[in-house]
Amino acid sequence: MAAPGQGIALENIYSLNAAQTGAGVRIYAGTEPAHIYVSVDVGETWRELPSLRALPGVDEWTFPAPPHVAHLKGFAVDPLSPSTVYAGVEVGGLFKSLDGGEHWRKLKGFDAAWDGDFHRLAIRPGQSDDLYLSGGSGVWHSGDAGEQWEHLTDREMRIGYPDGLIVHPDQQNLVFIAGAAGNPGSWRRNGTADAGIGRSRDGGQTWDILSTGLPDHIQGNIEAMSMNLWAGGFSLFATGIDGDVFSSDDEGDTWAIIARGLPPVSKGTAGRSRRAAAATEQGGAPPRAQNR
Repeated sequence: MAAPGQGIALENIYSLNAAQTGAGVRIYAGTEPAHIYVSVDVGETWRELPSLRALPGVDEWTFPAPPHVAHLKGFAVDPLSPSTVYAGVEVGGLFKSLDGGEHWRKLKGFDAAWDGDFHRLAIRPGQSDDLYLSGGSGVWHSGDAGEQWEHLTDREMRIGYPDGLIVHPDQQNLVFIAGAAGNPGSWRRNGTADAGIGRSRDGGQTWDILSTGLPDHIQGNIEAMSMNLWAGGFSLFATGIDGDVFSSDDEGDTWAIIARGLPPVSKGTAGRSRRAAAATEQGGAPPRAQNR
């Protein structure tokens, strides 16, 4: 039997997702540098899907932090049509495949504010045409499966640099985001990401910033969100660079800290920047950190 992971030529696995198809389960893996691999034997072996790297503009993909190498940040699979797969490159754009990743095209339809800085994509369950995207220029919405996009928030919003993104599968217009007040350049200048969590009950047209039970100031960015659903309710979870895990059981109205002191849930460079800023504020030397 082949060793798990055989066929992936790169060490940094950046994202994973899976699709249940008529032929079984397809698992997608994205790497840094941005390549896509697929496995049809539960991860025992992998092959690259090379057409993404054959698209025009690949040489322009980059990332602001050294070594300036773009990564495949995330996948979204249409639950009604598992051959439809979306892949986002940070920073390079959003790409769509209609044949399980064998062929890709870059989605357009954004206005001039779109800079290709992809963070997350959410497909509303039961409505394949209804997409939400978070990125460096804010939150976007498409009602036609990614052909045209409406810019819902910009960098002037309290959460000007959204990362985490959740669309409730049953409540049509309930959307949650989490992220920083500004982009990572401002984190270094200001010594803080000044992160927050937001909620919209009207599909992203207006937003409430959620604060009850959260720290008065969240210095590190919130870079991960998840939802646990059960009959009659759900829980939200959020965490990031500071190592605190926040939870809410009442649609974000109130929050509790359920864990502290975890390693940064982030890119290694983001964690290093956060700890270096904290050490500088305290008058010490920036600590060494491991990549994550």
